[in-house]
Amino acid sequence: MKNQDTEFQDIQMDSATGKANAELFRMLHPKKKGKHFTDGGIFFVISREEIENGDISRIIGDHGPQVTKKKLRQLQNRVHFTVDGYDDDPRELFEIPEVREYYLLAHRIWGGWSYFADIRSDCLKMVACCLLNNLTAIKRDGDQCLNVRVRQDELLAWFVECLQTAAIIHARVGLTPKAGVNQLQGVANYLEI
Repeated sequence: MKNQDTEFQDIQMDSATGKANAELFRMLHPKKKGKHFTDGGIFFVISREEIENGDISRIIGDHGPQVTKKKLRQLQNRVHFTVDGYDDDPRELFEIPEVREYYLLAHRIWGGWSYFADIRSDCLKMVACCLLNNLTAIKRDGDQCLNVRVRQDELLAWFVECLQTAAIIHARVGLTPKAGVNQLQGVANYLEI
């Protein structure tokens, strides 16, 4: 949601977005009857141990350059990046330094979030918040919705960083330029940029 102050943008997401148990609950109990936002989605669960050890080998192994073309096609816009082991921590994942450091490390080596992330959930918004420096989270007591104010230029710069990896993946799987643009436009609309 664009803020009146054009320098900032508000990202709305559910509280506890990206926490494995919260995402599983959302999948099993969708907000809209008859609609599972995660139908066909794939949960990629990052363990607390991987976070604390900075071990990105599995995320790179499952989504990196060595993945087959067939698997890349199967993963397009279907992955929910979640973290296990912080469900009892009252902070949002993007407020936990170790989680932010993990996502930053993974992003430096592999920036494929915009290709893989399932934009029917809020998980990509959580990943983006982990990778942005300037943000303020606002949650009203008892409200399950969270409003995160970010700098528009920083969000756009992060998205642009993801474009190079997305273009490489698009070429590798044989997406036409039009299909690639459509896929990225969907992500840009999701992020409201």
